Amino acid sequence: MKKLLFSNTTLKIDESKLDFSVVEKFKSRLDILEVLYEWILIPDKHYLNKLLKIKPEIDKIQSTTLPKILYRGYSSSPGSIQDQMGSKYLQVNDTFKYRLVNPISFTAELKIAQSFGNIVITYVTDKDIAKQSIYLTDEICYCICKEIINSEPETQKEVIIFPNGKIKEITCTILKIK
Repeated sequence: MKKLLFSNTTLKIDESKLDFSVVEKFKSRLDILEVLYEWILIPDKHYLNKLLKIKPEIDKIQSTTLPKILYRGYSSSPGSIQDQMGSKYLQVNDTFKYRLVNPISFTAELKIAQSFGNIVITYVTDKDIAKQSIYLTDEICYCICKEIINSEPETQKEVIIFPNGKIKEITCTILKIK
């Protein structure tokens, strides 16, 4: 059976907590699910236009409140995203500004962020960032797993933030360095 995500750290979806009216709406929108699955497989800036196109459709199906704190884990190896994010020489509790140039993923779960590398940053969301992001809710992930890849429902509580919007940069904090 295929896995939804490449990281070994995923969360099983508790089906008893799903809003099945939302699930049914997403099941009928394979076009949306396929774009999101493509992003999950290869989170690349080339998907930005597709993501922007489906964002209003997703918003019609579900109203989403983003988690208050988002996490992102990455490696400190040379050429890693830390160099791109400008956090190479920062220490725990230091803050830095990250300019939104490409779509970027965060997670609502610290444990998941830690599985992506030895450095974890946090971003405290503000109300405007929801307008330029997609939250891959349990309902969305459930549908991708069941309808696209035929796997057990799992999630990484991913939030994709776009560069197109009112917010041009976000302030992040170094939470942990292993």
